[in-house]
Amino acid sequence: MVTLALVPSVSEPEPAVQLGPRERLLAAALEALAELDATALLNAVGVREIAQRAGVSTSAVYHYYGSLTALADAVVDHVFDPGTDPVGRMIDLMVDLTTERFPLLPSIQAHASELSRVTHDTQFSIRMGLWALGGPRATDAYRDYTRALNGRLTASLEALYRQWGREPRPPFDVAGVVNAVDAFTNGTVLRQLVDPDPARVMQYPRACIAMTTTLLRVFGDQHNTDDRLVEMNHFPLDRRRGVSAATEARTAATRSRILYAAGELFASSGYEGTTVAQIARRADTSTTTVHSLYRSKHGVAVALVRAEAHDLLTTLADEPPIDRLRHHLADVAEFAGGRRGYLTPYITDLVTDAPREQEDPIVERTGALVEELGIDGADLLATSLLTHLLHTLLRSPATPSHDLADAVLALFAPTLARVPRSNRFRP
Repeated sequence: MVTLALVPSVSEPEPAVQLGPRERLLAAALEALAELDATALLNAVGVREIAQRAGVSTSAVYHYYGSLTALADAVVDHVFDPGTDPVGRMIDLMVDLTTERFPLLPSIQAHASELSRVTHDTQFSIRMGLWALGGPRATDAYRDYTRALNGRLTASLEALYRQWGREPRPPFDVAGVVNAVDAFTNGTVLRQLVDPDPARVMQYPRACIAMTTTLLRVFGDQHNTDDRLVEMNHFPLDRRRGVSAATEARTAATRSRILYAAGELFASSGYEGTTVAQIARRADTSTTTVHSLYRSKHGVAVALVRAEAHDLLTTLADEPPIDRLRHHLADVAEFAGGRRGYLTPYITDLVTDAPREQEDPIVERTGALVEELGIDGADLLATSLLTHLLHTLLRSPATPSHDLADAVLALFAPTLARVPRSNRFRP
């Protein structure tokens, strides 16, 4: 009997494609370009041509530099010398921006000016070409050049962001934001040089602002970059009252612009010194739109407090309920202390129990913590705690937040005394 062994078949290697002379010449040319370095580039230009352009003899090249390679090294060092790049102009522009809290139009103008500067920088094309064809020596020099310039910009931006009360959203840091903007600038300049387009010049600075503001957050915000991207790209699937998701998204964007504008104006001019017309103008909308969405300046201030509380008040750790309530009240006092200028409208709504057109994270989180204590009327007690806390804050703004929380809890001690012993606060 003959036994047949089952073995995998081995495919025959495909025969190599025979290239004709035309294709081989093209492949050889590409290979030669890939192997170029700065010395080879200058050699292609020719020592005679270089000397003639300088108005000296050919021997002068070797007298002053010793060799063509040494001249090539000098060219690389010059092109990638951080000291020759006018990045200081951008730093000066950023210094001017610190006069306002996140000034939109001056920021756009600064990015537009930087794009124009780099586009008209004659060294830019040389720098790109030398990096692409100058070999490892040019690549290393370009790396060191970029790191040096970005380091200077990073230091300036850190100071600017502190002035604005902002920080990069994780996983980005200031250096990461600088790298992203630098890459975007270089890419835009390259495209503009090979395909000039006036519309692109107008789009670039706004795209830079959109990118950087997405990568930044106010101090205390716990949302990372992915959270922000999800929020920006959320379109509800339902259709309420025939309103499309796109319309709802536009309305939400308008609301955000109004609140952002109000926050800037309240910080610079105070609540009483700000008008609805000013808010509308800063938000690039009409006073009619502001009134339709928030009814009044009072409504804008209340909505702003609630929106900021939603972003900034963090979830508490697992502790006994009374400890969590105390720490939560201290966090609320800390949060509200930075918003005393426009806090009164919010307190007024608390006292009058005004109907809420949007969720109130401060009341809801406080009520949930009170409810964990097993006390009847949690919502009413939560409102009372917050009202007394915020009134005390306005009367004694210098009092530490935890002392304010302790004082309010002491005021409601008879009610809290009914809390089970295992839930009571332990100092």
